[in-house]
Amino acid sequence: MEYQYQPDFFLQKESFRNWVEGRNVEDCLFWDRWFRENPGQLPAAVLAARMHTGLPTPDSIADEQLIEAGWKEVNKKIDRHEAAKRTVFFSMRRIAASMAFLITALSVWYILQPVSETYATGYSSRRTVLLSDGTEILLNANTRLTAKRSWRYAVPREVWVDGEAYFHVNPVARENHGKNFIVHTHDMDITVTGTKFNVNTRSRGTRVFLSEGKVDVALIENPSRRIMRLDPGEVLSYSGMQDPDFARKENVNSDGQLAWKSGYFSFDNTTLSDVVDMVYQTHGVRISVEDSLLLGETISGRVPNNNVDELVNAVSKLFNLKHTRNGTGIVLSK
Repeated sequence: MEYQYQPDFFLQKESFRNWVEGRNVEDCLFWDRWFRENPGQLPAAVLAARMHTGLPTPDSIADEQLIEAGWKEVNKKIDRHEAAKRTVFFSMRRIAASMAFLITALSVWYILQPVSETYATGYSSRRTVLLSDGTEILLNANTRLTAKRSWRYAVPREVWVDGEAYFHVNPVARENHGKNFIVHTHDMDITVTGTKFNVNTRSRGTRVFLSEGKVDVALIENPSRRIMRLDPGEVLSYSGMQDPDFARKENVNSDGQLAWKSGYFSFDNTTLSDVVDMVYQTHGVRISVEDSLLLGETISGRVPNNNVDELVNAVSKLFNLKHTRNGTGIVLSK
């Protein structure tokens, strides 16, 4: 199933509740823009709005002409908000009527969307996915990717990723320049037109490394919706869960970001704690360390990653430790 926020995500935000009730112009403008950029999140948002206002779900579904007309009206409403800026005020009756119309229209729109397809990899495995537009995606172990089966009517092209994946996005034809390619994670939206980049959503955050072209990254939890542009060789690290106001951008060695594609881990002053987490994320094997002080020690080097036994053996040698099996897990000790 397509990765989407749940209604609670919206209901817990005061700005969203203000948008539903029309109580704050800035909040209304913000969410209008956000839903225009993220139409796939509208069904959950509409459900949240219905829960907040107590409006019933429509019993009947309109036809395709009605939903097309409905979308035009919704976009006109958004454009009016943009033009009016701080002079826009709403009555509760008008908001309730608007939300009732929006719920009906978006319900039909959601049903008419192309069927989604999910691609997934298990532990210790990788997979290449070729999308309908020619985009090629290499999925790392323990990764899930969701995309629409066809983008004939979809603007923009969108996918959702949880795990780690390397994208080679196929540029669109000039006449379809509006069909940007957007990668969604729980922390950010990555917009491209044709480029190569790596996305890693592990460890409570998202890390994007650009190897070719340009990408624009929108930080979802950042109040200002700040857009950051990456150049080749740059990596952007961000976690809305840990610090929604801080994102770190830096130049890095591509080998450390892309070694997994060739079946390796590349360590650069990487702590044993991080190594243990990486092994679990890619192979599903839990490693415990007898002496917790060792978790802060670091290593640098390249180790094979295709086989968990070879990986653990190499890591043990780099840290000058011994390893023993403990049921389904592994114990490292001096």
